[in-house]
Amino acid sequence: FIGILTLVIIIAAMTYFYISLKKSKAQVETLKDEMQHRIKNHLQQLSSIFSLQSKRLSDEGSKELLKAGQNRVNAMNIIHQMLYENNRENKVLINEYIEELCDNLSYSYQTNHQEIIIKNDITGIEVDIDKTISIGLIINELVTNAIKYTVEVPAKITISSKLTDNDNLLLEVSDNGKGLPDEFDNQNNDSFGLNLVKILTKQLKAEPNIFNRNGAVFQFSIPLT
Repeated sequence: FIGILTLVIIIAAMTYFYISLKKSKAQVETLKDEMQHRIKNHLQQLSSIFSLQSKRLSDEGSKELLKAGQNRVNAMNIIHQMLYENNRENKVLINEYIEELCDNLSYSYQTNHQEIIIKNDITGIEVDIDKTISIGLIINELVTNAIKYTVEVPAKITISSKLTDNDNLLLEVSDNGKGLPDEFDNQNNDSFGLNLVKILTKQLKAEPNIFNRNGAVFQFSIPLT
């Protein structure tokens, strides 16, 4: 009888533990979803603040600064939107993200003087949120610079991505502008955008390659693991 009673107690304890564990996991998932939802909403609110402030300004230079800030926020907001909608485990499909980001940038500038071409040779590759944010901000800065400084009409900006033999992401952003000046030094320049790109490149432990080819070309070999 004692053996049966002990067995019943063990089974009851295991059942209680299993139910508690499932409940705990469900609570964690609920909290995680709620956090993603709140982050997404806060980023949307911040983007709206940038937009409202921009409408109050008459100085074009100040408007451009606010637009750049808004696009940086949107680059992060798109990620959280994708996480929230697709219920992924802190990862997004990088090709879908790049396409969504470039559509957003194209809409943001709304001009006939630019064309953004996307060449995605990768599908189904999931990248964690931290790397994706850095990649998105790099693309955002380089596309913004290309649109801002191009002298060609229309400005053609090409973003291509593919996997290398060692499973790195090879990201390339190029334009049809006048190219980089001979004295260009990526390590020493006063451009906020390019300095941000330099910082993000280091965070990604990526290998940059910058050169001219019928315009400026920025290449990055980014480890995904």
